[in-house]
Amino acid sequence: MAETITLKRVYEELKTIERQMETKDDLHQILATLEIMGNQETMEQIERSKGDIQHGRFKQVTSTQDFLKKIDHA
Repeated sequence: MAETITLKRVYEELKTIERQMETKDDLHQILATLEIMGNQETMEQIERSKGDIQHGRFKQVTSTQDFLKKIDHA
């Protein structure tokens, strides 16, 4: 006997597919991440930055004005 397909079942299947889909923005973020991870110099800079943060070698910026003050004095 043939299986009956209802609109409700089609809707539920489409919703399941939609939940599993990657959005265009997700794909752009994935590609950007892969580009960064594929750049050895950038990855080395990130690792150096992690070390700086661990050793307290950073300045906290809480506003645009704060940022501009800090770069004017650099």
